[in-house]
Amino acid sequence: ASFQSVQHDCADMVNAIDSARLATYQAIARLEDGLSADREIAMAKVLANHAYKWTTLTAQQLHGGIAFMEEYDLQMWTRRAKVAELKFGTSGPHREVFAQSMGLV
Repeated sequence: ASFQSVQHDCADMVNAIDSARLATYQAIARLEDGLSADREIAMAKVLANHAYKWTTLTAQQLHGGIAFMEEYDLQMWTRRAKVAELKFGTSGPHREVFAQSMGLV
């Protein structure tokens, strides 16, 4: 296939986004059922942080220099990913919550 490594990166980006979406839906379902969802929320946050940051940075690499131009939305999404990380925190504390809920810490 032509540009197979690019196709692999795109497939990995879709997988990261779908994983974050599924984890978020699972957390919401538990909350709607009135169940504790601390572990699911922590997992969703970790996966969403990773997906947002990793997909925007990977897309930047795939697009090269054009990705930094203001005429393209990718530079905006990359900045928003960084702002979200600064505003809502990194994955570290959520990883701790998840590890504790699994009895790993």
